[in-house]
Amino acid sequence: MSGISVDYKLNPFSGTSGNERELDVGLTVVGTDDFDSAIAAAKSFIPPRLGPLYLQNIKLSPITPTNWDGSAIYAAPKPTDQPTYSIEIGVGSAHFTQSLQTVGAYAAPGVPATKIPNFKGAIGVTKDGVEGCDVNVPSLTWTEHQLLPSSQITKAYILTIFNLSARMNSSQWRIFAPGEALFMGATLQQSQDRDGWTGDFRWIGSPNAENIPVGNITVTAKLGHDYLWARYQDAVSNGNAVKIPKFVFVERVYTFGDMSTLRLQDPT
Repeated sequence: MSGISVDYKLNPFSGTSGNERELDVGLTVVGTDDFDSAIAAAKSFIPPRLGPLYLQNIKLSPITPTNWDGSAIYAAPKPTDQPTYSIEIGVGSAHFTQSLQTVGAYAAPGVPATKIPNFKGAIGVTKDGVEGCDVNVPSLTWTEHQLLPSSQITKAYILTIFNLSARMNSSQWRIFAPGEALFMGATLQQSQDRDGWTGDFRWIGSPNAENIPVGNITVTAKLGHDYLWARYQDAVSNGNAVKIPKFVFVERVYTFGDMSTLRLQDPT
């Protein structure tokens, strides 16, 4: 849109209040005799949202062959071409070898309670190892529905999505601190009723944690999508051979990615 300029009118704001709040923002577009180019330039110039009001449409009328007078209309309803998000909160499965707390320990008849071994929270201890158990844990899936301009859907952009998939956010992303959002890819398709493409972008959220107790060991920090595991050692507790954590490791199994390179509007 080289050569096209957009500016606000002097005292550009007018509107109505009440239940049907609406705001008109006066605009001028100079430098093109093509209506579509003038609309595209105006849309690139103005924000999609002003406070609680969303851009609904843009009106332009020609003054001269290359000069346009118009306004941007903002209102409370969020139009369908504005980004939206959905959150699914449920449970997923994780394998734990350590409990949060041992809340009961019992001996067979005739065996003194003083003989019950203390496994330091290890679950399913056998002669050869620690079997653990599958546990339901909180799960959050964040999905954004976006309308993208056709000009954005290039080979380079598709590769950006591909290269960001299965990566953690390197900086704050929406409600997620660095390391909490794992990008799970996107579904793109041409819009049936609007100019452009629709995209559904998905993340799995997992909270970062600090000061995690594992037996007698405290893990100072773990990002949401890092993997924690323990190496056990043989020990004796109340005359019984046991296995207790000797070392705990936090493994980085996902690399970081810059989610801003997706060039998405913030739906919040």
